[in-house]
Amino acid sequence: MSRNRDTAPRNVQQVYNRKKGLRSTKGSSAKANLADEVQVVLSLVQEQNNVKAAFLDSDKPMCVILCDDWQIIDLKRFCTLMHQSVLGIDRTFNLGKCFVTVTTYKYTDAVHNHTSEPVFLGPTYLHWNATVSTYANFLNHLHVKLACDLDI
Repeated sequence: MSRNRDTAPRNVQQVYNRKKGLRSTKGSSAKANLADEVQVVLSLVQEQNNVKAAFLDSDKPMCVILCDDWQIIDLKRFCTLMHQSVLGIDRTFNLGKCFVTVTTYKYTDAVHNHTSEPVFLGPTYLHWNATVSTYANFLNHLHVKLACDLDI
């Protein structure tokens, strides 16, 4: 809200009108239904390069996988027997009700004399519960992407 004397409300009615206007603008985004939200996420999967997949079960909110193509290429490159980097999976980040599960790996080509290999961010998973089926969607997606062009 502006603290400018010229735009400040001058009486109780103007305060009431401004408060009502703020409530109506906040409520307009909450009036969007589930179908609209699903459509937005599905359009992101089609249009954005880093939104790779979305999963929707009948009894759970939609889950989304975020990654870039170079992250999958690096995972194939560094998480193999030759480089032996470990794929780390960690669900320590919460964005409100949303869980953010990140994967990490060591970038073994960039070794510094005084430190160990840097840790890079891999594919990221946005989800709203921690059930086995929720993680199965993410891990199966990673398995399919990593198994391409490999003899597994």
